[in-house]
Amino acid sequence: MNTFFQGFGVVVIVITIVAYAKWDVADSRAVLAQWAVREDLEILECSHRSFFRGPFTWNSQKSDAVFFVTARISGSRTRKGSVRVGRNALAGADVEWLA
Repeated sequence: MNTFFQGFGVVVIVITIVAYAKWDVADSRAVLAQWAVREDLEILECSHRSFFRGPFTWNSQKSDAVFFVTARISGSRTRKGSVRVGRNALAGADVEWLA
């Protein structure tokens, strides 16, 4: 019976960690979407960067989220780059476009 509760505890902890990670990325994507609206951009593609954060690898806080995006700037012009967003909409975003 004791091993049942230990196994159940491990399952609960794993589910909690996975749920938090999914919520964290979803929240960061919402901040990214708000930034795109403020900058009058349309995000065509977006991928979350957990470990290799491009130009923000060494100068980001752990709470920052970094995305690699392809965005439509004006008309049919598109650009690719890395975007770092803070934990809330007031934190803003930094972008480093590829050449």
